[in-house]
Amino acid sequence: MDAQLGVFRVDLSVLLALNHVARSTPLLRHASALVATWGPEGMALIMAVIFLAHRPSDDRCRRAVIYGAGAAIVALVVSVILGALIFRERPEFADPRLVTALVPHANDSSFPSDHAAIAFALAIALFYWGWTGWPFLAGAFLVALCRVAVGVHWPSDVLAGAAVGVLAALLILETRDWYEKLIVAPVLRIFSGTGPTGA
Repeated sequence: MDAQLGVFRVDLSVLLALNHVARSTPLLRHASALVATWGPEGMALIMAVIFLAHRPSDDRCRRAVIYGAGAAIVALVVSVILGALIFRERPEFADPRLVTALVPHANDSSFPSDHAAIAFALAIALFYWGWTGWPFLAGAFLVALCRVAVGVHWPSDVLAGAAVGVLAALLILETRDWYEKLIVAPVLRIFSGTGPTGA
C-alpha cells in the first residue's frame, strides 16, 4: 500500500508541475494543446510526405514508413483493449480543483495513453531506416509530456502508452519476414509498380 501511495504521489507531483508550466503563458498553453491533440497525426503526415517524396528505388525508407503504420495500428488496438479492461479516471475529472484541463476530453479511461502509444510506435519503427528515428523519438517524448501537461493523462498513463508503442514496433520489426510478404510488398507495388528488393 505504501508503495502504491508513493507511486501516486510521484504521478501527481509530476502532473501538477507540468500542468502548471503549460498554463504559465498563452504560448505554452496553445503549443501544449496543439501537440497533445495533433502530435501523432503530425508525425504520421510527415511520414506520409517522406514516403511519397522518396524514389521507388529507395525502398528502405518506404519500408520504414510502412512498418511505422503497422506498428501504430497494433499499438492503438492494444491500447484500446487495455483501456477497456482497466478504467482509470482522467486527472481533470479526478480532481478539477488541482488540475486544469487545457483541451476538452471525454471521461473515458486515461490508461494507457493512445497518443503516446501511436507516437512511440511510429518513432521506434523508423529506426529501421537509421538515424531518422531520433527526431521522431523526440517528437514522441514531446507528445507524451504534452498529454500530461494539458491534464488529460497521468504520467504513468503515458509511460504505459510508450511501452505499448515500443513493443508494437519491435513486434513488427521482429516479424518483418511475414510483414514484408503480406503488407510491405503489396503496398510498394501499388505505389511504385515494383515489389521490395530485399530486407
